[in-house]
Amino acid sequence: NIITSSLLIKKIFLQEFHVLPEDLFSSFDYHPIASASLSQVHIAYSHDGKKKLAVKVQHPNLHLSATSDLLYIRWIVK
Repeated sequence: NIITSSLLIKKIFLQEFHVLPEDLFSSFDYHPIASASLSQVHIAYSHDGKKKLAVKVQHPNLHLSATSDLLYIRWIVK
């Protein structure tokens, strides 16, 4: 499985939300608790600290790997 680095996660948040994870949550753990081919899951806490949250972060350039996956599947099916 792919693991997206903390620097890349910050870049994704800035592109998508125009803020860093630390600005959206009282805390954000950059170490994922789960990772798969499409995304990974991080633990964060709400600003009041009362709610533990699961934050799913999609891996960057997913469209590139999805395209190659589809081509590979077509090759296998033939």
